[in-house]
Amino acid sequence: MGETSRALGLGYDVEPDMLAAARPIAWAVPGGERRRRPGAAFAPQVAVTGGSLLDEIVALLGRRPDWPG
Repeated sequence: MGETSRALGLGYDVEPDMLAAARPIAWAVPGGERRRRPGAAFAPQVAVTGGSLLDEIVALLGRRPDWPG
C-alpha cells in the first residue's frame, strides 16, 4: 500500500507502535550477498539519511525511501 500511495501522490501513515515493532525485525533480516541472488526477498540495504522511521525500515529492506523521486 505504501508504494501505491507514493505512486499516486497520497499520504501513507503508519501507527508509531507498528513502526516501533517493525524496526527491529527489519534490522534482523540478514544482509550480504544473499540479497543479490535471483528471487531474493529483499534487495541490499540502501542508505537513508535523516528520514522517518518508515524510511529507515524501507531502506533496511532494500527499497529507496525517496521512490519514485
